[in-house]
Parts: sequence; structure tokens; C-alpha cells
Amino acid sequence: MLPGPPSTRRKAKRRQVAARLQLLLPMFVPEDNCGQPADLGQLLKIMWELASSEAKADGLVIRFLTAGLSSAHRTSFGFRVKSECSPVEAAVRWSSRTGQPVVLSRDAPPAMGMGRQLDQSGLASLASFPLIGNGQKLGVAVALKAARKPSFNNEQLGLLQVLCQQVAMALARIQLVNEVNKLKGTVEWLTMHYLDAQEKQRRKICLDLHDGVAQWMMAAKQRIQTFDLELRAAPETAGRIREVEHMLSQSIGELRSVMADLQPPQVGEQGLPLVLLRMISTLSCRTGIHSHFRITGKEQPLPPNTQVAIYRIVQESLSNVRKHAEAKDVTVILDHRDSRLALTVKDNGRGFDVSRTLASGESDGTLGLVGIKERAEALAGSFDISSRPGAGTTVSVVLPLPPGAGPSLSAVAGLNAGLRA
Repeated sequence: MLPGPPSTRRKAKRRQVAARLQLLLPMFVPEDNCGQPADLGQLLKIMWELASSEAKADGLVIRFLTAGLSSAHRTSFGFRVKSECSPVEAAVRWSSRTGQPVVLSRDAPPAMGMGRQLDQSGLASLASFPLIGNGQKLGVAVALKAARKPSFNNEQLGLLQVLCQQVAMALARIQLVNEVNKLKGTVEWLTMHYLDAQEKQRRKICLDLHDGVAQWMMAAKQRIQTFDLELRAAPETAGRIREVEHMLSQSIGELRSVMADLQPPQVGEQGLPLVLLRMISTLSCRTGIHSHFRITGKEQPLPPNTQVAIYRIVQESLSNVRKHAEAKDVTVILDHRDSRLALTVKDNGRGFDVSRTLASGESDGTLGLVGIKERAEALAGSFDISSRPGAGTTVSVVLPLPPGAGPSLSAVAGLNAGLRA
């Protein structure tokens, strides 16, 4: 027994229960990552253990009042009461309506006219407490004392009130976790459809260019070739026409390159490593830049939207290398780190002042970097770029990988040793 007068002992007892709750509740309501599911069943179990051990309750009934808390868990402990037990249901209705606790006891004047019903239900007393968290009525907890047992005394009622207040705080946080997870699922769904719509729009633009601008440019080139045959007798005029023809040929080649880049990548059919290897090899063939491709770490499944994002990020990074970097070497690395995928694109080009370039927002390279950042953030990833004049550029992207979300890279894992363009 705790030392001191009864009032002091009661206060000390309440402090002990509150301290015990403060130690226990964080175990199933995570502080650092509110996106993890909280264990509501474990919370209710500990609540019952404390109610029975500290407040000498013989039973406990919990009723939830919000859809955000699952009722699939066990909500009745100890002393069994029938579902139609009128004292319990009357107490639940009272506390849920008024937000106030209520105590029914055979030793006190029959509150709410329930004295006889308490005897018929085999109860000596019950205490009903609203579970209010963040100003919202989340539920009602009813502690039960069986017949032939002494009714709840003031000390036990005080302990139950402290218990219910602490549990209500935990329930509010559990509800918040559930709401966050629902919103997270909605955001992931919207992100997937946004990226899918973006790829469809790219394909439409590609088809429009092919059926419109590309056809007109090809027709113009053919007409100029006809003029060239007719004007060979005038060398000066023919030379100018050949210059225009050369410019058109270059424009058509660039347009075809743009249309190829706009086409949705066939990563699902060919596998992401093979598609990236082909992209990097094409860069080397067209520009003479020495390129290298490596996959490190233990392979992880890749969701389709992540594969498309990696493809587009590498595509934009290599485009910046080709147009701006004046590099001789470029390296692309896919590194699997537990549940994350890290992508690195590094070149030994002329580099640039990152802060000044991003602040100016003038070049197409700046727009490309913004696009990379947006793609990474759309998949809850991170983006970083490091560069300085004369020291090359490194683009780093880290994307989270949900477990079992897509096909693995095992079909092309054998390429790892020779993925060098």
C-alpha cells in the first residue's frame, strides 16, 4: 500500500496509472511514422488489463461512434452481458449524447430508473465514460462490476476516468493514422492516373507530329530534290537549294528523335534495364560519348509507374548531357537499397552553377530539371542535383518501392556484368 492519507494515496495511484499508460500507448500509436497502421486491438486489450487490475472492473464494453475506427476488433471483455442489456445500452446512449460520464449502482439511488435492471443483468454497478479525442466523440467505454461485488468506489472511478482520457487520445491518433492511410492511397491512385494520362498525351502529340509536321517536311524535301534536278545548270542556285535540303534533313532527323522520345517506353514488354541500355547505346552511337550502365544491390519489384518515371528521368538527364554538358563520359546507376530505388546519372562535362541556373529558369535544361523533380516528388521520392563549373554534374533520385508491387528485374539480371555501352 502506498504511504500517506487516503487522498494522497488516491492521487499517487492515479499518477501511477497515468505514467503506465504514457509508457504503453506509444507502443501501438507510432510517433515517427504516422503512416504505419496502429494496433487498435492491442490498445483495447491493454485498456481492459488496466481496468481490471487497477480499477477492479469485472467487465468492459466499448462502443465506437465514428466510422474511422474499426469495429472488427473485440469490444467486450470479462463479464459477459447480453447485447440487449438495458443498463449498459442506456448508459452508452447517455454518454454518447451528453458527452458526460454516468455511474449506475445498486448502492445508490437508482439513476435513470435502472436499479431493477442492474439486478436482472447480474451487475452491482457500471460506469460509462465518453471517449473524446480532439473534441470529437469517438466512443463510449462502460466498466462493469458483477453482482455480489462491491460497487466502484471514488478511487476506482477516478482511475477509470484517467484511463478513458488516455485511451481517447490514443484513439484520436489511431483515427488520424487511418485517415492518413486512406488519403495516401488516394494520392497514389491519382498519381498513377496522372502519369498514365501524361504518357497518353505524349503519344497523341507524337502521332499529331507524325501525321502533320513530319509529312509536310518530307514533302518539302522531296520537292526541293526535284528542283535540284531541274536547276543543275545553275550551280549557285543548286548549291543554295542543297543547303536548304540539308537543313530540312537535319530538322526531320531531330523531329523523328523528338517523336521517338515522346513514345511511351515499352518497359513492360522488354524490361527496364534493356530499354535503358538501348537508350544509352543510342546516345553513344549518335554523339560518341562513352556511356556506362550498372545495376547494384538486391533486385526489387518495380511498379509500372516507377519504371516509366525512371525511364523518363534517365531520358531527360541524357538529353541534358547531349545538349549542354559537352561531356566525354556518362554513367547511369540503378541501386536497390532495401525498399528504395536510387538512380544516379553522372557526367564529366563542363558543369554549371545549380542555384543560378535554377533561379534564372531560362534554358530548356532548367525545365528538364524541374520535370525530373516533379516526377520524383509525384512518387513520394527525392531529387538532388550537384554540379559546379568544370566539375561535371550528378543527378540523384531516390524512389520508394512498395513490396511486391511489380515485376522484378531477374529476367535481365544477366546483363549486369556487361551493361556497358
